[in-house]
Amino acid sequence: MSRRPRATTDAAGRFVITDNDSHNIRLAAEKPDFGRSPRIPVRLYFRAQDIELREPLVLSGAS
Repeated sequence: MSRRPRATTDAAGRFVITDNDSHNIRLAAEKPDFGRSPRIPVRLYFRAQDIELREPLVLSGAS
């Protein structure tokens, strides 16, 4: 089983993952008692790469 790093968003919805050790990651968002987003694959050229998602992660309970 692989460890899954976690991050918390700021007021603008930005987040930073500081302990990623992979070039091929999957991102998902969740909020207790509200819902979770589908996991999306993200391929990085290098582990410390900064990226912006093309689309926001949308929680299943969001309208």
